[in-house]
Amino acid sequence: MRATSTPAGVPSPPRRWSLCSPKRLTEAAAGGVVGVGVDVAATDRFERLLRRNAPRLWAHWYTQAEVEECLRHPRPALAATARFAVKEATYKAVGARFVHAVRWCDIEVLGSGPGWQVSLKGEVAAQATVAGAQKLHVTTDETADRVIAVVIARGSQSKSERAPSPPTYASPQSMKGDRS
Repeated sequence: MRATSTPAGVPSPPRRWSLCSPKRLTEAAAGGVVGVGVDVAATDRFERLLRRNAPRLWAHWYTQAEVEECLRHPRPALAATARFAVKEATYKAVGARFVHAVRWCDIEVLGSGPGWQVSLKGEVAAQATVAGAQKLHVTTDETADRVIAVVIARGSQSKSERAPSPPTYASPQSMKGDRS
């Protein structure tokens, strides 16, 4: 397909191109992708929150193990921001909804990129099981003031192949031998 030119002489993209065509979405679903979650979090926000009321922030958003890891980090606010971004992206990837009060401690994020370890409990774990999520693939990247997290939830090829057991999760570092 030829690109057309705008009046200013700048080429416009082809008109029929779509990355989200129904056919491509069906192919992705058949390949076992249950959901994708993306989140961008601002480090300065967490720096402010930690200055204002650190005990409240830690208690509401993080497990004790997460708090300990963040406090050992040279930049605790950055570590907290990364975990928050992974939690949000995970929540989106497994299709969890704000049915009741969200318990952010039900999503525990330990380690660091590229070796994130994510474990789920409570309603988020139940929603992941209902959605058929058996693995979470997690990646993060950071700039001076932002952290982005991408989580891909994968299941089996069909609902009949999905195991009713709690899902297991992996980061890219722990998936090197996984070719499924």
